[in-house]
Amino acid sequence: MMFEEIDYRNTPIGELALRRRRLSPEGKDIWEIKLNDGYLMSSKFIDGEIALADLALAMIDGTALDIVVGGLGLGYTAEAALRDPRVAALTVIELIPEVIEWHEKRLLPLGETVAGDARCHLQRVISSPSPALSQVLAKPAVWAMMPSLSISTIRRPTSSTARARPSTARRRSPR
Repeated sequence: MMFEEIDYRNTPIGELALRRRRLSPEGKDIWEIKLNDGYLMSSKFIDGEIALADLALAMIDGTALDIVVGGLGLGYTAEAALRDPRVAALTVIELIPEVIEWHEKRLLPLGETVAGDARCHLQRVISSPSPALSQVLAKPAVWAMMPSLSISTIRRPTSSTARARPSTARRRSPR
């Protein structure tokens, strides 16, 4: 097993590392984001990340969708959302600025796909969101699956403040 540390930072929330590992010399790379001794993300387990976008978008009718994803990580949820031709704009909210930087510097395999797409806006959370908002941001599929929630979007800022507006999208009935 071979490891390569792409970047390492001491941050206010702990030791943050971006690394790539290979199980064998001819094997596929596994990308990991670690915080202290825990794994925040690994490209070894991406099915759930992709399904978050696919399932939520499958339940929404409409065109020119302006959607929000909570958490950038390795970029798999954002990349899955951008594959949907109805997505006109995607805002990804991320707490850790280094993760955004890694995408913008194209240090990650999906960096060009996500940060290079004109429809995608990577937005850093300036302060920690409330615990309730953190739960919603961590589970984007919840927006489309819970009947008591209305789907709302964020308008791109035209000045220094963002304004919320209702989406023109309509939830599809569960199948």
